[in-house]
Amino acid sequence: MPEGTRTALAVSAGIDTHTRRARALASPRILTGFVFLWAFLDKTFGLGYATASGNAWIDGMSPTPPRGRPRRPNIGEPPTRTGPFRNPVGP
Repeated sequence: MPEGTRTALAVSAGIDTHTRRARALASPRILTGFVFLWAFLDKTFGLGYATASGNAWIDGMSPTPPRGRPRRPNIGEPPTRTGPFRNPVGP
């Protein structure tokens, strides 16, 4: 085989491998994009899967109500200035 033919075949094989790798990496990226697009569309229009049809953004509702959040995050005794160096026996 002439030398030029070998080089052309090697370059062609390299391009083919690069194309396959690029397509293999592009597929999960595109599928992930569709997942996030679907979640956005469901929250916006309330398609009935994760968000009920009456709780959509387009209806003026919040699709994720703040259930289970504390009203006051600092419930309990106030923090001290000494932190971990406070007296364990008493004040």
